[in-house]
Amino acid sequence: MSVTGQFNYVGGQTRYGHFEDFIGLGADTGAYSGGYTGVTENSGTAAVAASGLDGLFTLTTGTTLGNRSMVVSGLNYRASDNGLVMEAGVSITSLANCAVFVGWTDTTSIEMPFTVSGTTITSNATDAVGLLFDSAATASTSWQAVGVKNDSDTALTTVNSAFSPTAGATNFQNIRVQIDTNGYAYFFVNGNQVAVQNITSSTGQTGLANAVTTSVALTPVVCIRTNTGAAKTATVDYMYAQKGRKY
Repeated sequence: MSVTGQFNYVGGQTRYGHFEDFIGLGADTGAYSGGYTGVTENSGTAAVAASGLDGLFTLTTGTTLGNRSMVVSGLNYRASDNGLVMEAGVSITSLANCAVFVGWTDTTSIEMPFTVSGTTITSNATDAVGLLFDSAATASTSWQAVGVKNDSDTALTTVNSAFSPTAGATNFQNIRVQIDTNGYAYFFVNGNQVAVQNITSSTGQTGLANAVTTSVALTPVVCIRTNTGAAKTATVDYMYAQKGRKY
């Protein structure tokens, strides 16, 4: 199932970009030549399922409370390398009793970078930033912008409910997270900037300050966690990541 993305290869040969549509890759529960790896625990699965012209990476958690499933690349990206861009087409089968994170994090091991209970954020990563959906949050149907820099959390920002996910395996959204060289993060849903912004400023949009340490190596990630004793599923249509070259 392909969705219309807003990614672009900015800068030509001055940028490094890696786009993966998971087409024709077949079933795979681990790393493959496309450069992305499925990681899960207990009875969960993280597998590519190619179907005709479409390629989908399906993430299914185990059936134990807190079980996770995720797809990551490698720790090949730093914001100090002329900024970062990641984007993914993501759907969530059921919004009840689960958490989903889309963005950047500092490990390829199984980890939910953030969770939220009420309005209290818990960062499991030391450096990470992205959009988090968590049914345990007060804003239990909305995306929330979250960040942690050198183990210091940034303020939680709830995305306008007009951009909330809709349950269903085919209800994809384009989620994009950019980081500039100063460590400011910018968030987009279906091409619309959301969360931290200032639409009245003559200097343009503002980002989430102190989102991550710019010198820390990061990987793009999509992760789902079950908040109950039942398996939860998210589907990734594509992933895209980009950074600046050294020359």
